[in-house]
Amino acid sequence: MLGGRGAAGFKRMLRMSKSMTAPLILMSATPPYNDVERVYCMEVLCDRSATVNYEAWLMQNCQTSPNRFGYYPNVDGLLYYDSPIDFLADRAWCAYVKDTAEWQQKEFVIPVPDIQLFERYGLNIREPRIMASRMEKDHQRVSQILLTDDGDLRDQVAGAIMLQATNVHDGVYHDKWLVFCVHTNIVDAFIRHRLFADRSVAITGETKDYERVKRDFISDPSVQFLVGTTALATGVDGIDKVCQGLILLDDTNDDAKRRQLIGRILPRGGEDDRLRHVLKAVFM
Repeated sequence: MLGGRGAAGFKRMLRMSKSMTAPLILMSATPPYNDVERVYCMEVLCDRSATVNYEAWLMQNCQTSPNRFGYYPNVDGLLYYDSPIDFLADRAWCAYVKDTAEWQQKEFVIPVPDIQLFERYGLNIREPRIMASRMEKDHQRVSQILLTDDGDLRDQVAGAIMLQATNVHDGVYHDKWLVFCVHTNIVDAFIRHRLFADRSVAITGETKDYERVKRDFISDPSVQFLVGTTALATGVDGIDKVCQGLILLDDTNDDAKRRQLIGRILPRGGEDDRLRHVLKAVFM
């Protein structure tokens, strides 16, 4: 929520904390995924004796190497700790509760169509144009693999998803599934496909009534899939009673975000004996 040292949330909180008279409590649902910059932010907020200058803090606490393309050095690790969470857990102002949640993780294969021109030359024949950057190519690759030239979900992809959704996993059959996609166009194509049109609802950043969509998913037995973007990671509590399966169709590179998504299907308010399954699509 606070972001890095340059984020508006952190700067605002730092200003406010200087005039607070009551204790300030910060909580993180995904502490193992905090990076060194986030550790710096938390120490500056919570420890009045901390070194406030970021460059000086890096020199005191981190293993660094020269960065030829920026002012600050590359961070290769911490000097006295194996990971950021070890650094934080050793602080007197930090209480660390270890993540003991369990789930079964598996992979399933989605066949990749012939996209040699795209991979070799960066040519998107659908538009047509050459990709302007590696980032653009990485984003567009997902559409090349999962969608047809018309922007619809490929039948092979839909079939692979439906096969996993109707299979028995470790002796357990899940009748409802969360499906995560980074890109909104993949979500739109999913709910348009004939296999899913009548049995899926969607949540994206443009969804206005989260509660209605969540209610339809929970209460309507004909709705088998709740598909969405990163909007699924927050504000979609309460579905763990009816849904214990998550399909990562178009996965994120953000480990903390992925852990938040998995948290949607984990039990709330106590443990139960139901198995949770996370299925990740692998493109081959």
